[in-house]
Amino acid sequence: MAIIRALCFLVQLFFVSGDYNIFTDLYQQAEALIAGAYQPVPVNNNAYFEGQRSKKIHEAGVYDFIIVGGGAAGSVLANRLTENHFTVLVIEAGGEDPDVSAVLGLGPYMILSKWNWGYNTTTQSNACLASIDQQCLYARGKSLGGSTNIMGGYYVRGNAKDYDKWADEGNEDWSYNDILPYFRKAELANFSVDVEPQYHGFHGPQVIGITEDVPGLSSSLLNAFGELGLEELDYNGENQIGYSRPQQYLSFNIRSSTNYSYIRPVRHRRNLFITLNALATRLIIKNKRAHGVEFVKGGQTYRAFASKEVIVSCGSINTPQLLMLSGIGPSDELMALKIDVIADLPVGKNMQDHVLFDILVFKTNNTYYNLTLEEQLKLWYQAKRPLTPAFGGLLVSFFDYDNDTVPEVEIFALPASSSIGEIFNRASDVYAAGFENFNALSDFIIGIALCHPVSVGEVTLASSDPRDYPLINPNYLSNETDIEIIYQGIQTVLQLRNTTAFQELGAELHLMLIPGCDDDYKRESKDWWFCAIRHFASTVFHPTGTTRMGTTSENSVVNSELKVHGLHGLRVVDAGVMPSPISGHTAAPTVMIAEKAADLIKQDHLWH
Repeated sequence: MAIIRALCFLVQLFFVSGDYNIFTDLYQQAEALIAGAYQPVPVNNNAYFEGQRSKKIHEAGVYDFIIVGGGAAGSVLANRLTENHFTVLVIEAGGEDPDVSAVLGLGPYMILSKWNWGYNTTTQSNACLASIDQQCLYARGKSLGGSTNIMGGYYVRGNAKDYDKWADEGNEDWSYNDILPYFRKAELANFSVDVEPQYHGFHGPQVIGITEDVPGLSSSLLNAFGELGLEELDYNGENQIGYSRPQQYLSFNIRSSTNYSYIRPVRHRRNLFITLNALATRLIIKNKRAHGVEFVKGGQTYRAFASKEVIVSCGSINTPQLLMLSGIGPSDELMALKIDVIADLPVGKNMQDHVLFDILVFKTNNTYYNLTLEEQLKLWYQAKRPLTPAFGGLLVSFFDYDNDTVPEVEIFALPASSSIGEIFNRASDVYAAGFENFNALSDFIIGIALCHPVSVGEVTLASSDPRDYPLINPNYLSNETDIEIIYQGIQTVLQLRNTTAFQELGAELHLMLIPGCDDDYKRESKDWWFCAIRHFASTVFHPTGTTRMGTTSENSVVNSELKVHGLHGLRVVDAGVMPSPISGHTAAPTVMIAEKAADLIKQDHLWH
C-alpha cells in the first residue's frame, strides 16, 4: 500500500507543480465520458466479437487454472492463486478500465458507457412501468475489475444473520464467524469515524475510506436520522441498524476496484496470463469433467485447457449464460434450444435483486458545489468533494421494522440529478418531464432499497448463439410483500419532514408528476404510492442466486465448496452463488466469497 500512496502523492505533485499533462488527459476523458452518456450507442448482442471469424480453432495453451471473467471475483482469484506456483489464465470479455474510472463521482457516467455490457431487463409487468418498453436498465461491468469499475463503490457487507442463514441451510463453513476473517483479509480500513476495529481489516489490498462532509448538509442529514431514533454507528460492525456516513472503496481519491487493488500490483507475475476482449463461448467438458474453455478474440476462435480447474466468475448474469451454452442448466430449456444436456441444474433460476425506489427529492434553498468540471477535478486531486464519493453519497441507514436486528430497507441520501435520474430510469417521453426540476446543486434524493425481496426472477438464454444477450427477468414486485415494505420505507422518509434538522435546512419534498398515477389516485394516498413504486422501482444492480449454493441439485447449482453439482474440475465463484440476498451491497460479499474460494482451491491442490 505504500507504493499506491506514493503514486497518489506523485499524481498530486505533478498537478501542483504545474505539469498539467496528466490533469488535461483526465479532464478530456471525463468530458468524453459525460458527453457519451447522453448519446449512448445501443448494443443488443455480442456480434462485434466475431469480426471475420475463422473456422479454424487456435490452441491457447494449458494452465493449472482458467478463470473466466476478470471482474470482482475473478481479479481476487487471479491474485491469490498466483501467490504460489500455479499458472493462471484469465479470460476477460472487456479491456482495461479507463483512467477516468478512478473517479468514483463519475460512476453514473461509467454505468452509461462502453465499460457496461448494455443490458436491459425484459419487459416487466409490475415494475419499470415508466421506462421505455417497461424495461429497466441493467448495468454489468465489462473490463478488468468488472462492476467494481462502474458501480457505486459502497462498502456494505450485510448482516451477520444473513450469513448464519446460509449456514443453517446446510452450507457448511459459511456462517458469519466463518466468513468474517475473509472480509477482514480483503480490507484496509482507512477511516476512524465510529469504526469498530475488531470487525475490520487494516492490511488488505482494498482501501476503504470515508469522504469529507458537505458543509451545511451532511450534518443536517445525520441529525435528522438521529431524530428518528436511530443510532449513529459503524454499519459493518457489531450492529447494522442505524445510520452513518458511507464507507466506500476509496484509496485517498482513487476508486479501489478489484483491478486496482488485486490485479495491478501483481500484473508482473510470470505465472499470471490475461487475455482481454475475449468472449468465452463454451466450456469444454468431457466425461463430466471441465477440461477447458473455448473463446473468441479478434475474430478468431481459441481454446485453452486447465489441468486442475476451470473457474467461472462471469457474474450473476453472464455465468448462467455460459453454463447453459455449455449444457449445464434446466434440461427442458436446453433441449428446446437443441443444446446437449450435460447436467440438469437450476442455472439462472432463483434470481433475486435489491429493488430501488429513488424519486423522493427534497428541494432546498442552498447551493452546493456550483463548480465547473475542471474545478471539480482539481478538488478531486486533493480528495475533496464533489467527485470523490460515489454518487455524491451523503448518508447510509438501515431500518428494522420487525425487531429481529435484520434490516428490511436501506435508506440513503445523495445529490439529486435530473439528467442522470432520467437516464437511469430509462424514462419514456411521458415520464421524462418529471425529472426536469431535479437540481444537483441544491437538492438531494432519499432513496430506498429493499434488502430482502420475496419476488424471484430468472436469467434464460435467448438462443444457443453466444452472440445473443441473455434474457434478464428479475420479475420485480411480483410479490405484493415487496411493495408493502418499500411503502413502509417511504413512510419512514416522510417522517423526516417533521424533524428539526429538515425544517432548519428548509428541505421540502418535491413530488414528481406521474401521469399514470395522478389521474387515478389522490397524491400521497397509499394507492398512489403503490402506483408510483410500480412506475419507478428499478434496481441497485445486485443480482444474486442464479447459480446458488446449496446441498442438492434440485434447488442449487454449486455445493458449499462452490463446485458444480455432478461435475469435476468446475467451480463458480461470483455473486450468483449467494443462496439468498444480503442486507447490503454485493461488492464486498463477492470479494469475500472469492477470498474464501481461493483458500478452498488451495486446500484441494496445494495444502493436501
